[in-house]
Amino acid sequence: MVTAGVSLIDLIIVTTMAGLIGTIVPTGMCGLFLVSAAKKLAMPRSVTRMVEDVGVPGRFVGVLAPALVVAELMAGVAAVWPATRVIAGTFTAVLGSSFGAAAGVALRAHRVVLCACFGTSRTPLGMPQILRMPLFWAAAAVQIIVPPAWSGRFSSSVTAGVVAVMCLVQAVLTARVVRAGAADRNALSESTDSSVAV
Repeated sequence: MVTAGVSLIDLIIVTTMAGLIGTIVPTGMCGLFLVSAAKKLAMPRSVTRMVEDVGVPGRFVGVLAPALVVAELMAGVAAVWPATRVIAGTFTAVLGSSFGAAAGVALRAHRVVLCACFGTSRTPLGMPQILRMPLFWAAAAVQIIVPPAWSGRFSSSVTAGVVAVMCLVQAVLTARVVRAGAADRNALSESTDSSVAV
């Protein structure tokens, strides 16, 4: 059966692809926001410093820095369930816009503000965050408009599994960085001790 030049097969393919995109994008955003929030929780001072360096007045820093982490946690958790996809998409759009706005403020004020996207970073906020805003908006639109290929428990299980793997990979990478930092501190300590002894 062909209607308006579109076959049933074409319709099935398009619907399936849209459903896959509607599953993959929220899963990715869930992992991104949960890993980012976990890293910020592990290094809260870097988030506070970033908010201060952007130029947020001191009286608001104590509220805005934790609110950023809470918003990322809520965006990540909301992305797990298809029923809360509008909430997840809204948080994605707002967070992406705020990251770009912070970068724009830093650039305009000629400030070097170190990104705290995933805890600490040596990379300053700048054009990359501004250029990523449309990607966040597109991800938000997909989360809001495109239903996932699977719904209910299966979708949540797939998302939880993917996020668990992402968190495990991130934990291994973090452990390597911590070990390397400990080795550097030990080497520095031994170097300092030997120079004091001379």
